[in-house]
Amino acid sequence: MSHGGDDGRMKVASSLALSWLLVGCATNLPPRTASRPAPPATAVAEAQRHTDGAPHMRLSIASHPTIFGRVVVELRLEGALRDRPLGFAPSHAAHLETVSARDDHGDVTLRREEPGGVTTLRLVSKAEGPLVVHYEVRVGEATPATSPDASIAGSDPCAPTAEPTDLRVGGDDVLLLPSTDEPFAFDLALDTGGGHARAASSFGVGTRAEGMTKSAELARAFFVAGDVATAAFHATDGDDTAGAIGFTSFDPRWVAAESAGVRTGVDQWIGLAPDGAPKAFSIVFTSKQSPRAPVGFARRARGLVVQIDPGAAWTPEARIDLTQRLVQRYVGGALWIGRRDDEASGRFFSEGFSRAIASEVLVDMDMLPPAAHAAEVNGWLATIALSPMGHTPLAGLSRDPSTEATRVATARGALIAAWLATPRSTRPKASLAGLVRKLLAEALEAHRDTLALDAFFVRLGDELGTDVAHQAEASLRGGGDIALPSDLLGPCYRLADTEIAPFELGLSVGALVVREVVPKSRAEAAGVRVGDAVVELTYRADRSDVPVALTVTRNGKPKKLSFLPAGKAVRARLFQRVRGIADDACARPRAR
Repeated sequence: MSHGGDDGRMKVASSLALSWLLVGCATNLPPRTASRPAPPATAVAEAQRHTDGAPHMRLSIASHPTIFGRVVVELRLEGALRDRPLGFAPSHAAHLETVSARDDHGDVTLRREEPGGVTTLRLVSKAEGPLVVHYEVRVGEATPATSPDASIAGSDPCAPTAEPTDLRVGGDDVLLLPSTDEPFAFDLALDTGGGHARAASSFGVGTRAEGMTKSAELARAFFVAGDVATAAFHATDGDDTAGAIGFTSFDPRWVAAESAGVRTGVDQWIGLAPDGAPKAFSIVFTSKQSPRAPVGFARRARGLVVQIDPGAAWTPEARIDLTQRLVQRYVGGALWIGRRDDEASGRFFSEGFSRAIASEVLVDMDMLPPAAHAAEVNGWLATIALSPMGHTPLAGLSRDPSTEATRVATARGALIAAWLATPRSTRPKASLAGLVRKLLAEALEAHRDTLALDAFFVRLGDELGTDVAHQAEASLRGGGDIALPSDLLGPCYRLADTEIAPFELGLSVGALVVREVVPKSRAEAAGVRVGDAVVELTYRADRSDVPVALTVTRNGKPKKLSFLPAGKAVRARLFQRVRGIADDACARPRAR
């Protein structure tokens, strides 16, 4: 088995064995400085590139050896790439500094333009031979709240960090990229200022990578270097790699191995047929203190970035979250329902259907216990029951950019998909999986990635029957309920009338001081007072059944408080455990 090392190329392992490398940085070796170019290619390869003029980029990314928050980058551009304008449009607070360039004859001048806040660099005169651009980027400042990778409130897995022994950056935040949509060959070298680090990226594991890419893909890549643990798996249907940097309360080796199997399970559920070389998928795990958002995800080029609070556990919910991102390569990725330029109109599919399919995949793989599956479905039902937008028509949800509208659209889509996944006596061979497979196959054959909502309901009727399509459309477009079968989750759970409480924290905090306590709330009953100095506040947003852990200082003494963040209860229908049935008899029959 081979995987990336200091001098190795990024190759996927040739067996299913798992290998982890946990090696500290070699600080006694001379640091790799910014002025040192990437290792030269062989004379034969160099001559070949100049002969055929093929576009090629060699890029070296490293943290600065002495300055925190500084990334050192060197690009070597050949062929058509050397004459292209270079663009810099970071997603986070990142600043381009100290740019210099040279060709075969020496230093060359780049004209810097900044129209609309986007930095563009252009050659003043044509370069002779390869163009080498050297520059530094300052990162690590406050992250904008609108960052596209903030998939969970308060958590941004792709926020850049650069220290002499630790590098975590996205391609868009550190790379000057040629303005071209054409593919080109690339060679990548990753390091830290301390030198001789381990590394991984959304392209795979190892300090070196090579292959074919595009500017847009490099912008969506993510890179880490430092004390990085790596793993590589090979299977006939695909190659999976994982890198982990930082500390977590659980062993990420097991999660990496599990995730490789889940990726296969998702592809098999979707029905993806191998078409040549195995597909490659990479996961990068990073750690950052964020107790309010213990696990955050961001889809990046060829893989995922998973940010984990050091004290967080790998829960069934986190497993569903990761599986959902794998499903979204297809549902909401390769195929979108609605309009691509109107993301809100397709959230029921990209977020809701993908969530339900993720649960179906894990149930089929015996990786989601019945109790966890019931908790997931009950969460969708509770969202509809508790939200004032629970029965808002799709048009209203699509016009509303709020988080609440997204939650309702997701829950409604997930419930419809779960209902569609149930077997039907009228069409025993029809299934949600069959519908998704046909839609994806048709989109691929027609060279399109979108399907209008009206056309979606027509195809739904063709596959599962017009009655089913009409009921799904009434729920989705009109905001009506879906009549879930009582035995949806198998023999151990049944739908029942009950009461549930909405999430109500019951207090507000400003400048680490309790500013307000809601009268007659559970926070008030627990003894929270206005003026308490907050030492620690931990809770799960929108989970009224998870206790709040609050530590305050009052009269100079610490005081620990705990209470459920629950408001006034409302009536709802949820799945409840049936008594008298053993746990080992709870497995739900396969739906496909």
